[in-house]
Amino acid sequence: MNTKYLLYIINKMFSWTELQQYNFESPPSIQFKRKSNIEVDYQKHLTILKRQEINVSDYIKSKAFPNNEKYTFLKNNFPYDIEDGIEHWLLWLNPDFKISDLDIKKIVEEKMGTNSVYFCNIKANQSIPSIRHCHIFSKL
Repeated sequence: MNTKYLLYIINKMFSWTELQQYNFESPPSIQFKRKSNIEVDYQKHLTILKRQEINVSDYIKSKAFPNNEKYTFLKNNFPYDIEDGIEHWLLWLNPDFKISDLDIKKIVEEKMGTNSVYFCNIKANQSIPSIRHCHIFSKL
């Protein structure tokens, strides 16, 4: 088996056209990866939180919902490996509120317009399953 080929597929950069094949009703079944330097930064961040005995969910709640907001948009500090000219945002949904799928669609389209791609990862691909969130990609 050719290991280089496998690494290429796993660490593939996604284009706008490739992202457009996914949507809220049809999220990717594959796990998107980050560029290696971004992944290193992400792992360092998780290590710092762990050393400080800060739960990742609690950390995100404190950053995303400082005033108990129902939801918030944040630019992804650790974006997936996507081509230049695409922004990667996250819609974090406060677990203390019930937000329907229809509400999510309205929220995203109001904030980001219709020229965006968005989905919530399937459970198997969620790095933070305790707080529902959607990935939003917007072409600049």
